[in-house]
Amino acid sequence: MSYVVGFDLSLKAPAAVALPLDWRPGDWKHVKAWLGKPPTPDSKADYAGRMARYAWLAGWASSCVRDLGSNRIKLHAFVEQYAFSKDTNTASQIIGAGEFTKYKLWDAFRLELVPLVAAHCRKVVLGANPRRGFNGIGTSKDAVKVYIQDTIFNHFGAPKTWKGDNECDAFIVASTGLSELGGKILSLPPPEKPAKPRKR
Repeated sequence: MSYVVGFDLSLKAPAAVALPLDWRPGDWKHVKAWLGKPPTPDSKADYAGRMARYAWLAGWASSCVRDLGSNRIKLHAFVEQYAFSKDTNTASQIIGAGEFTKYKLWDAFRLELVPLVAAHCRKVVLGANPRRGFNGIGTSKDAVKVYIQDTIFNHFGAPKTWKGDNECDAFIVASTGLSELGGKILSLPPPEKPAKPRKR
């Protein structure tokens, strides 16, 4: 069996979701998901704590791959990549964790972790560019994310065991990867346009 795995390597609550390559949209019983809780550095100056978190994230991602039976199946892996406008401490840590994890997955499984920009992933599942705005929810990234999460949980029956944000983000990454490989994905309907007030 072949799987597409999507990772959201959040520093506080990383998540991964795996979809079969022949997934039928809405067939949640064949979807696998993981949510992690890495150690937190004592402070911004805690270099050893940062490295420990990188190592934990890489080990956790490797365990997700092993859970799928990496030696018996074909895997494709994708990771959410953020578009940073500034070189902040948090941005550098997320980038560092991602690169460390990429190396570990390649070293252990010869598995390439392909980056996908978050905005592109949202565009794929919505079938439109959120930056151009949706009537009813605005154009902000957070508003679009909330709409996607609400739709996945309340209208498409995502597993109740999912905690929320991070599994949804990982699911969207996996869906985008699946789409790029020619698979079928859960396409979310854009918000309905609010009714325009009548002119008097």
